[in-house]
Amino acid sequence: IGFLARKNEVAMKNAMLKMNEMIKKLHTLYEELNDIEITNYLSEVSESASIYDLFMASLRSFAFLEKSFLQQEAFQEVPFKSVIDDYLKFLYNPNNTILRKINVFTDYDIVSIVAEKYRLLNLKVTNDMIGVDAIDTTLDSVQFINLIQNISRSHITLHDIENICRMRELCDYQEEEETE
Repeated sequence: IGFLARKNEVAMKNAMLKMNEMIKKLHTLYEELNDIEITNYLSEVSESASIYDLFMASLRSFAFLEKSFLQQEAFQEVPFKSVIDDYLKFLYNPNNTILRKINVFTDYDIVSIVAEKYRLLNLKVTNDMIGVDAIDTTLDSVQFINLIQNISRSHITLHDIENICRMRELCDYQEEEETE
């Protein structure tokens, strides 16, 4: 009796098998609970809900987000914390108003909606420019236009920009010398 007593190997193996079975059952129950949880949250979404409302419902279930992102190949090589940070930045971006205006349950061509929005801003954007194949080029162009607009609205002069560029060159040069 006590800790010096001989232990029954067969009883220990049986106990380990039972524990493993219980762990598997518990894991299955938690997965079912997570599925029911997100289903419950999504059932609370009204018919007039926007895409933004649906994204906000997804935030209520961390297990759903983790499962959804990790199933996608594009997110498997990126740390999960970084994926969640980018997701939250996307959702809470104040310029992302289109998510709040599009109803989830109505069939829309989002490419046409985005192109129409830019046409209203007097920018010549076509559906082809926003298509899957050309989106990177279009994003670069929009970011460049945005940069130009930000510079023109700011009180920065050409002389200030030249000084900033020189400072960056000096910093890059110093970093190269330190690494050598």
